[in-house]
Amino acid sequence: PELNNLIASIHATDIDGKALSVAKAGIYDAEALKKISKSKVSKYFDVVDGNDKYRIKDKVKHLVRFQQHDLISGKKFSHFDIIFCRNVLIYFGRELQSRLFLDFFDALNDGGYLIIGKTETMTGEAKDKFTCVNTRERIYKKSSKNS
Repeated sequence: PELNNLIASIHATDIDGKALSVAKAGIYDAEALKKISKSKVSKYFDVVDGNDKYRIKDKVKHLVRFQQHDLISGKKFSHFDIIFCRNVLIYFGRELQSRLFLDFFDALNDGGYLIIGKTETMTGEAKDKFTCVNTRERIYKKSSKNS
C-alpha cells in the first residue's frame, strides 16, 4: 500500500535524548541500507552527501511521533497493534523484565504483536499471556484468551 493511503502512526521512544535526536534526523549510512532493495531505498529515502548517506523522506517521517520516555517510571501506553522493544530488556533484572512484559501485554490490542531482541527471553507471568509465533526472531502474539 502507498503511504498516503496508510492509516498508521509510529510512536518512537527512547530514554536518551541524543538517541532520539539521531532518530529524528533520519539519516543513515549507505551500509545500513544495503539489505534494502534499491527501489525501496529510492522510494523512501533521499540521497544526502553524494551516495554515502540517505535521509528518510518526509512522507515517512510524518508517520512518526518521537518522545523521550522511561519504560520503568513513564506513563503507560495503550492501543498498540505492534510493539518493538529490541535489546532493551537485557539491561533489566528478571523481576523488572516480567513487569515490563505485563505492561506490554496491557498496551497491546487483542491479537497485537510484541517483538523483542534475539537474546531476550519472555519471563514471568507474561509467558502464559503470549503465543510465540517465531522463536528465532522473538515474535510474540497477545493471546486473546487472556485479555
